Amino acid sequence: MIEFTQADNKIIATIVDTNRINTVNAASIKKSISEKIDQSGIHLIVDLINIKFIDSTGIGVLLSA
Repeated sequence: MIEFTQADNKIIATIVDTNRINTVNAASIKKSISEKIDQSGIHLIVDLINIKFIDSTGIGVLLSA
């Protein structure tokens, strides 16, 4: 669901296989992003280019991560 790539000292998280962040997938997205932040200790960029819809749960996930 999330592909991670590294560029310089930044990790780019691209959400793939869906165009939505909502109640259905929010928990797994939050877990993946949080684990990567804990492991890396560097800057993380979330690429939302594929995302067409984010519900309130999805916004909460992005803010809390």
